[in-house]
Formats: sequence, C-alpha cells, structure tokens
Amino acid sequence: MSSCETKTKCNFLHDRTKDNTSSSVEFTLKDCSDLPIDLTDATAVGVITRDVDGAIVKEVSLSSGLTISTPTNGIIVLDKFFCDFEVEIYSLKITFTLANTDIKSYIKRKFKVIL
Repeated sequence: MSSCETKTKCNFLHDRTKDNTSSSVEFTLKDCSDLPIDLTDATAVGVITRDVDGAIVKEVSLSSGLTISTPTNGIIVLDKFFCDFEVEIYSLKITFTLANTDIKSYIKRKFKVIL
C-alpha cells in the first residue's frame, strides 16, 4: 500500500447518537507530501450508507451538508445534521471533482449510531 493510500483508509468518527443533532466534522485534505490539496473550484458529493446492506441513508453536497471552508488549505466540513438513523454502523464517503477535472474519493470514514 502506498503512502497516499494509507491516508485515505477508513477510520472511525465519533459515535453519533440516534435522534440527536450530530456535530459538524472538519477534514483537512493533504497529498502524499502532507501538503493541503487545493479545493478552489472543486465540487464535492458524499453518501452515508448503512454497512449491513449498503443502503444510502443520506446524501450530501456543497451547500447541502458539505462546506469547503478554506479551499486553498484543503479544509472541508461535514455540516451538523439530525441523526435519525437506526442503531448500526455506517460509512461516509466523500468524492471530489477538482478544478483540473480529477475525481478523487479522499474521505472514507465509518461511525456508529448509538442510543
């Protein structure tokens, strides 16, 4: 596995509590040299899926659940949301189309929904 691949492996986010507003999560995207990835003029879409069956439970995009807060420093935020998901394990995947038209899935994380 290359060093770039290890930066995008799945890590767990903090547990989310069912029927509560989930706090926002900030990510900083970095390249293999540990430099921020420029998100100027990038687009982003994401999905949250239930691990047990892959069902999509939430879709997010820029200005609808995702915010690029500092484009030149590669900072993107998964905005807070009401978590009405069932108690399970879920996966978050965010895919970016960069200004040069490269398409990359930089964020892949898992989280648990608890009572």
